[in-house]
Amino acid sequence: MIHILTREFLDSFKSVRSILIILFITFVSYQSATFIDSNPGLIQEIVKIGGEEGTVYTAAIALIVLILGFLFVFASPMI
Repeated sequence: MIHILTREFLDSFKSVRSILIILFITFVSYQSATFIDSNPGLIQEIVKIGGEEGTVYTAAIALIVLILGFLFVFASPMI
């Protein structure tokens, strides 16, 4: 089972597209964390509504996956 896992992992990183998607998601999460850290009032407003501080940081990644996730899937070639 470990052999299959490592083979699938290495096969998925052989394409440039998968590496670019990972870099894009990493860049968006870094930029959103920087924006949220520079605007502490935003965190206070979300906590007042009933959210937690951790949800603010994960919201940007969740939105990217929900909005652009289907495009990332459809971008993969059909085999």
